[in-house]
Amino acid sequence: MTNFFKAALCASIYSLTGASAKVNRTNAVLTVLEQHKDLTAFYELFKSTGDGTGIPEPAFEERFNDNNVGLDYTILAPTNEAIAKVHGLTEKLTTATVYPLLAALLRAHILPGKLAPHDLYNKNIISIEGFSVHTDSKGDITTNPGLTKTDVHAGTQASLLKDKTGKPIRVPASNGVVYKIDNILDPLLTYFGEDSARNYRSLPTIKHSPSKSMKDILAADPETSRSRELLYTVAPWFPRDRLDMSFSGRRTMENSRVVYLVPSNEALKSFNKVAEAPGNADATRFFLMAGFGRMDGKHIKGRTGFKLEVEGGRVMNAEVEKRECGSNGCVWRIGRLIDSVYGLL
Repeated sequence: MTNFFKAALCASIYSLTGASAKVNRTNAVLTVLEQHKDLTAFYELFKSTGDGTGIPEPAFEERFNDNNVGLDYTILAPTNEAIAKVHGLTEKLTTATVYPLLAALLRAHILPGKLAPHDLYNKNIISIEGFSVHTDSKGDITTNPGLTKTDVHAGTQASLLKDKTGKPIRVPASNGVVYKIDNILDPLLTYFGEDSARNYRSLPTIKHSPSKSMKDILAADPETSRSRELLYTVAPWFPRDRLDMSFSGRRTMENSRVVYLVPSNEALKSFNKVAEAPGNADATRFFLMAGFGRMDGKHIKGRTGFKLEVEGGRVMNAEVEKRECGSNGCVWRIGRLIDSVYGLL
């Protein structure tokens, strides 16, 4: 996770410093997305970061869309059709609480340099987000090949779209180039990894501890010490207050529906000291708290608005290692970080 967090920290610093001169966005890579009728949906995701200003926030607009900067970029841009395949995804990604996820996904589609097709083929290229992107000779794209030990091989996530001559569709820009692709990349799945449903067919038996709160349960598990450490750094109110809070009166029954999916120490091995940096607090907080929500049938309704599907002994991409329920909810220890868009892309 080192590269990923360094990229997020860099973006955070850039948004604070910004470019002092007026942005020259004429025919720059993000402007190309805006003006190309088949790529406007992808541009809308960038624009949503601008909080109603009509353009992307400085971490995107000034960094990637300013000819004055003097750097070139290559964007792998999902078409409008590709984005429309995932019903409701745009609405979820553009909410305030999901911003860290949106920013990570957008930067994962941006590669450094102005790359010709031969620069892409059969190479691992590190995206601006820090994830590895590989395009084979056929134009099929995978992310983070061979990086994470996983039960399930993700395979091709998208392909370069080609013209009638078989060449990748290449849209030139003043500071780079845009290639059309037929799907949204999900580098989080290949970074966090996936446990197979066949290997984990049922959830662990629940241990009932009515005298304990969720805070107590979390504190007593040595296998979640790294999660506690990070939570008290980036969101101290969550373990201290929310995991110690319970509903009363007419809402007492709601306590039994509250669930926190807490990543194990093993799942957080790559969350080193860089993850604790102030500029990375939003990203760290998002991924640690993505599994907090309420049981609703066969899924957990997460705080970020995503439905976390429970299948066999897994939730989304992660094995459930342990379940313990207290007076105000249940803590489920999981073996991987949750990929909130698992199964959608």
